[in-house]
Amino acid sequence: MAIMVRCISSFEHGVVLYMPIKLTGEETLADVAQQVCQRVMTEPKYKPLRARIDTFNTFKVYVKPGQPKPPNLVIASEGDEYASNNWGRLTDLKIEEGTELSFFCSSAYEKYKKDQVAA
Repeated sequence: MAIMVRCISSFEHGVVLYMPIKLTGEETLADVAQQVCQRVMTEPKYKPLRARIDTFNTFKVYVKPGQPKPPNLVIASEGDEYASNNWGRLTDLKIEEGTELSFFCSSAYEKYKKDQVAA
């Protein structure tokens, strides 16, 4: 099984780094987060994320296979959101092959949403 994790470094500037992840399907979102963090710390192409990856605490479904891409290129306004307290098994959360997940800091996302409403 493979999914794409979209690490959102900056909502305001639309900075998203894509990371393909190979899985068996038995993992939890906590396992995915651990794999992402490990790769950020060891792979040069993810170096821009190193200073803030420790603040990432939320996953949100960006798009599932067969769905059209959302109009917002940074994050989907709709879709399931998973805070670190409910990082269950991927199969239990209905995260399937080809799903794109956004991974980000929830407080940065809340600020972004507030700024969008105010604009």
